[in-house]
Amino acid sequence: MHHSSPLIKAIEESSSFIIGVSEKWETDTEIPMHKHSRHQLIYSIKGSIQVLTDQGYWILPPMRAIWIDRETAHGFRSRYSAEIHILYIKPDTDFQLSKTSCVVLNITPLIKELVKKCITFEWYYPTNSAENRLSQVLLDQLKNMDQPPVNIPEPQNPKLKKIVQIFRDNPSNTMKLSDLANSVHASERTIERLFVQDTEMSFSEWRNRFRLVTSLEYLAENVTVSNIANLVGYDHSSSYITAFKKMFGCTPKQYFSSVES
Repeated sequence: MHHSSPLIKAIEESSSFIIGVSEKWETDTEIPMHKHSRHQLIYSIKGSIQVLTDQGYWILPPMRAIWIDRETAHGFRSRYSAEIHILYIKPDTDFQLSKTSCVVLNITPLIKELVKKCITFEWYYPTNSAENRLSQVLLDQLKNMDQPPVNIPEPQNPKLKKIVQIFRDNPSNTMKLSDLANSVHASERTIERLFVQDTEMSFSEWRNRFRLVTSLEYLAENVTVSNIANLVGYDHSSSYITAFKKMFGCTPKQYFSSVES
């Protein structure tokens, strides 16, 4: 859903440090690019969502959270239904979680409970209040959280954008770099050079990141590992599991259970 103007105005005008809402999104929800004067912390209760910015896009898996800096233009997509908590946080120039405008966080059971509590706050509370003190505890905890590599850098070069779109349209695509280069009327060497220039990754590194991050959406919906491997372009599930473990430090089946441990 997209917030109504009165609701956005109330969020922006509140003097409280943190205010929040809970939302349920239907399958194939898409919210166009927009921005807020407050930071956002979005926690996924159920389902995964895509967060898009000019820098790239992030997959927010269930039981994780994403921080979005104030004034960052962003949009959302959800392939499947999702339930989320959204906290709007008053700007604080001394607080920075990452050099990038968005970052996904592995969160602890404590942070999960803090987010759930902050959602219940009235939208107007005094500075010297239990709500304000609890808000500060939440921010202190966020600084220590692991930041998993679930972003996919967005290249700016028009030829690379066409190649990226090929994979978005069909994540199982296994075209060779030479064939992809031919499809955009460029040499293989040029495309490789442009990928490094625009994303700080080689093409193979970018494609590997794309496949594994995209797989999280299917994993969140309990698709079998063998089917996921096929859906994101791996010939064998063992290859997918090995690559997944190398990037995330656990197997696909362990990925969500690891949050609670």
